[in-house]
Amino acid sequence: MTHPSSSAVDRKAMRSGFRLDLGRCVGCGACALACRIENGLPPGVSWRRVLQVNESRVGGGPTYHLSVACHHCENPPCARACPSGALGKQDSGLVLLDPDRCLGCRYCEMACTFGAPSFDAGSGLMTKCHLCSHRLDQGEAPACVVACPTKALDFSFPDGGEGAAEEGEGPGADPFIPAVDSPGFLDPSGAGPGFWVAPPLGGIREEWFARLLKLMGGEREGADEES
Repeated sequence: MTHPSSSAVDRKAMRSGFRLDLGRCVGCGACALACRIENGLPPGVSWRRVLQVNESRVGGGPTYHLSVACHHCENPPCARACPSGALGKQDSGLVLLDPDRCLGCRYCEMACTFGAPSFDAGSGLMTKCHLCSHRLDQGEAPACVVACPTKALDFSFPDGGEGAAEEGEGPGADPFIPAVDSPGFLDPSGAGPGFWVAPPLGGIREEWFARLLKLMGGEREGADEES
């Protein structure tokens, strides 16, 4: 099996998941549309969403966009909640759903803090992102990654497929930090999401992002002192 490779890879993130460059994502939704077309998703079922942070532009602050899907977590709460064993983490790191074992009980949907599993009312079963595993088997990148016009979205796959960006540009370049260490992204269940973001560079967005990171650091230091 062969996979796309990048000459500029974040070697600290040898896990399945996605990377997003916050300085490049413009919130166009091409990734979500490509996912829907590639996987033939019916109405009401969505595996990828584009969220707008600071949508009302509170305080004149900058606006960010987060393109999110299943994060193929290290400790997926969806799999823990599934009573039939339909959901499981594979050796590749992908969290996959076996539709033949799915009961449609929607427990995984309730357990996932990121809203990744999506219920298909037509089939009565759950569905979710599988990182376009059928494309990975053919050595191709996920449809959402290929469709991104600004190269903001990239992916990581442990079997040699750490993204498709060119060296020095796009998400193949440093720096990337875990999304849980960035402003506005929480992991209350301790799932350990496979999602990394690159902070925006230049202008007010970089300034505010750095300010928010500093505030987060102060809050964490205070919490450590109290404990």
